[in-house]
Amino acid sequence: MGFNPVYGQGMTAAALEARDLRDELSAHLDATTGDLTGLPERFYAKADALIKYCWNSSNTLDHRIPGVEYTVDGEARQVDPSSSDFSDRLAAYMAQDRERYVRYRETTQLLRSPEWLSSDEVVSAVKANWEELGQAVVPR
Repeated sequence: MGFNPVYGQGMTAAALEARDLRDELSAHLDATTGDLTGLPERFYAKADALIKYCWNSSNTLDHRIPGVEYTVDGEARQVDPSSSDFSDRLAAYMAQDRERYVRYRETTQLLRSPEWLSSDEVVSAVKANWEELGQAVVPR
């Protein structure tokens, strides 16, 4: 897998992974006497969550571009165009308020944790305004 350089996530993800490795290694060595058992699993779980966020956030946008192929483990996959419906409306919802938009952009640029995007408050607001937000979405 490779990152699309358009989103500027690759070097930031690498830096965040290095920080996570430092933190995990430090905590692990504080709790053990040099035995590294369990360290790789904890680190890779954190790295996996970060990579999945980056992959999913860019993939949601990229697969809308004509001619872009979506592959998993080298096999071409079909993408349901409606899979972008929520993320399209989420972006429209974020654009309605300056502070919310800045927070959203900070999240997409990996400066802020993405957990808040799936909070009940945000998801409920998008669902409650589904039709209105859909009108703000540029057709594919």
